[in-house]
Amino acid sequence: MTVLDRRVLYFSGKETVALHDEPLLPPARGEVSVRSRLSAISAGTELLFYRGRVAEGVAADTSLDVLTQPVQYPLSYGYAVVGVVEAAGEAVPREWIGRRVFAFAPHADRFNGPIEALLPIPPSVSDEDALFLPNMETAIGLVHDGAPLLGERTVVTGLGVVGLLVVGLLATSRTVRVTGVDHLALRRRWALELGADHALDPGDPALTVAAGENAPAGGADLCIEVSGNPAALDLAIALAGYTGRIVVGSWYGEREQVLRLGARFHRFKQTLLSSQVSHIAPGLSGRWSKMRRFELAWEAIEQLRPARLITHRFDIASAGDAFALLAGRDPEALQVVFTYP
Repeated sequence: MTVLDRRVLYFSGKETVALHDEPLLPPARGEVSVRSRLSAISAGTELLFYRGRVAEGVAADTSLDVLTQPVQYPLSYGYAVVGVVEAAGEAVPREWIGRRVFAFAPHADRFNGPIEALLPIPPSVSDEDALFLPNMETAIGLVHDGAPLLGERTVVTGLGVVGLLVVGLLATSRTVRVTGVDHLALRRRWALELGADHALDPGDPALTVAAGENAPAGGADLCIEVSGNPAALDLAIALAGYTGRIVVGSWYGEREQVLRLGARFHRFKQTLLSSQVSHIAPGLSGRWSKMRRFELAWEAIEQLRPARLITHRFDIASAGDAFALLAGRDPEALQVVFTYP
């Protein structure tokens, strides 16, 4: 039995990462071995783990088998890997060998996994575009939960990768008017590139006008909050109009949030909606499945080509530099990717 060495990235403590060499056994029955080509850092959720802002003892992600272990440092994390199948266990058809696949797996240069947990990458999708599958699925879930109607005024607060993909999906449909909101000029420029009608700083006086405050039925119909900043919920409440919906897609970790649920929220009868990509919303579950949503995500990836949002590429050996870049809030950083020798 040949045992290979693999390198795995661990959060070894607050704002500390390290690479560990571990043995990798041959794939078991029904499994394959994957050699990683690329993996993507989540600048939202993953930075919470890096900064130690997630309570220890809770599951990292209950929807992914590889991330169900309780949060405890050292912690292996990550959920967007693109690689190539290089070995197959018993009962796995030989055509899997050499196939490009996407996996919800932690950062590592090699790993084993059951074939039912891997998603073959369509031939028309590049490796770098394929890295955006989880973010695209999240963006689709946010749009589904918001259920925008024809002609509605929609505001997206937070123009990170997920926010920009939400903007792209809404703009592509050409059924709503979209305003993106972010402090960073680079992200606002990308929102306009992806089809937003407006892209404004949160403090820009023009924001309330763009959201429709001066329209006959004032305020935004729908706000989608994906900034990762709890204060953005207050902004969404301030921008949403009468019976406006506010979809909360951010996970704030252990950060406290005191909402200003004052006169506007109550008198305007606004609705706060939580959004979670791990499951299909009950109202859609009769017709939609995770696989149907993945199929739509691949189509959206082909249309939007999100690899252009990659701003930095780091060899996995320089992982510490990559996380330091994101933690330092570099205004030029958007999607950061690991490459593997």
